Amino acid sequence: MNRAVLEGRRSETSGGNRPRNLRWNSKGAAVSTKKSQNAKKLFSELGVEGPKGWTKACAMAATKLGYHPVPVKKGTEFYQMAKTIHAHLKV
Repeated sequence: MNRAVLEGRRSETSGGNRPRNLRWNSKGAAVSTKKSQNAKKLFSELGVEGPKGWTKACAMAATKLGYHPVPVKKGTEFYQMAKTIHAHLKV
């Protein structure tokens, strides 16, 4: 529905968002501006405790093991290494 509002086929979403309250994200989806800004803020504020730290740990493990794309599946060698790195980042 957000897409239809941004493309001008509807005047507002079911939640009442108008085109001025929506934007396109980096993946090409129409999203709420407020929710997008809040998510970006939380991502940076949480630091290594939140998803930013896990993303960094996965990138480091992928570099060490030479994986691309990143296979985040529990129980694998990659997952164990990422968990170890993430634990060290938190300290």
